[in-house]
Amino acid sequence: MPQDMLGREPFVSLLENIIIQKTNAHEGFSFAIDGKWGCGKSWIIKELEKKLEPRYFVVHYNCWENEYYEEPLVAILSVIVDKLNQLQETLPDDNKKSAVKIAITFLTKVISIIIKNKTGIDFDDIVESGKNAVAEDKELDISKDFDKNQPLKRALDIVRDNLLKLKLEFGGVVFIVDELDRCLPEYAIKVMQRLHHICFDTTSDKYMFIQLAAINKSELLGSIAKTFGREFNLKQKYTAADTKPGSIVYENFDECQIQFGNYYFKKFFQMIIPVSNGEKIDNPLSLLEGFDKNFDEADTNGREYVERFFTEVLSFFPMRTKLELIHLIKTAHEITALDNSLDKNLKYNTLCIELIDGLCKSILKKGYPVIVHQQIQKETHNLYLHIPQLTLIEGISNTLEFNQSFIKWSSSNCEERQYRFVGNTSFTKVYEYKLLVPESYVKAFYKPLKSTEIKNIGAGPIPSEVAFIEAFRKTLEALV
Repeated sequence: MPQDMLGREPFVSLLENIIIQKTNAHEGFSFAIDGKWGCGKSWIIKELEKKLEPRYFVVHYNCWENEYYEEPLVAILSVIVDKLNQLQETLPDDNKKSAVKIAITFLTKVISIIIKNKTGIDFDDIVESGKNAVAEDKELDISKDFDKNQPLKRALDIVRDNLLKLKLEFGGVVFIVDELDRCLPEYAIKVMQRLHHICFDTTSDKYMFIQLAAINKSELLGSIAKTFGREFNLKQKYTAADTKPGSIVYENFDECQIQFGNYYFKKFFQMIIPVSNGEKIDNPLSLLEGFDKNFDEADTNGREYVERFFTEVLSFFPMRTKLELIHLIKTAHEITALDNSLDKNLKYNTLCIELIDGLCKSILKKGYPVIVHQQIQKETHNLYLHIPQLTLIEGISNTLEFNQSFIKWSSSNCEERQYRFVGNTSFTKVYEYKLLVPESYVKAFYKPLKSTEIKNIGAGPIPSEVAFIEAFRKTLEALV
């Protein structure tokens, strides 16, 4: 998302102000932003980091990119070391350089030891690592912190001590965790645990650093309850006699899972802030990033109809899904346009059909829509597009509302006529429409239900657009 499409800037400023307030008070804090996959959390995180980078030591941890590490602690420490290496060459301050150098030396050794010993750590090696690092700068003597009689917890304490020194030099340490909702839930939970171990000091019972995570709470709740919940406060009762003997059903099981999950989240986060749907986009076609220039600018009616598709149909989908659809359509269109035999002078009707086809085939995983007749009043008839077998849509909570909005957007007027065809003794109802407005024009590219007879009167669709759409559909079907 190259720009603030959803008016998220106030939300970004809110997060920034929380972090500034906590660091000014020399406090640690752990909080999260919660939203469904594709709602724009990553964009928010990136914009926030731009604001924080000049002030603090900011560590961006992409959970999904590092999921191949069996032990998340290795990945987390590796990301910290990478960040320190990037900073080392640019720091003008000698004290900061010294603190960074010592942290790199120690953390790198810890990483190598953890990798070498999956089930344990050779603390003699860690002791030597720490002493070697400290020897390079006598003023930062941390050798007393190494105690080989302590388990992994002590190693984490030493990692925390190194980060505290960085906190003093940089004004604050901020961990930002993204893409948790793209990982396996069990792994995401493990990442949150490891970060908690690093950021939280059990001795003082306080967070020492700022930790912000982007999460999809609804997806993680069930996994948390399943992984850690062994006993729920549930009423149990045996099933009826005609079911499997000994079976037990739990009343309000889902509710209890949610309650336990919320309880467990409190171990990780002091606050969870929901990500809103954002503000309405002033120019919906800005999402196309210039792709709309491929269509006739004089076709204002067609352009307005495409804009309505974004605001009335695509508004149900998260931003990431919209951008994926646009990317697919642009790719299929540009591949199709490589055929020099096709006319490239196209109206917005063509773009509208491409968007409908891409939505149905790629996002909804359905076939092309069909045309359905609807009688509104005695003398008023409509035709609309219907997507068959549409029951559940991933990422949308109200499929019925989406379907109604799609029907409303695609509806156009028609007239009922009675025809008696050759060989038939009875009259057949035929619904006639003219291709004068985009709502009607696009229907020339879709088939009616078998029980519905329709006919467009007047001039038919533009032959060059028919040829382009036929070629586009072949390309689209090859891609999806």
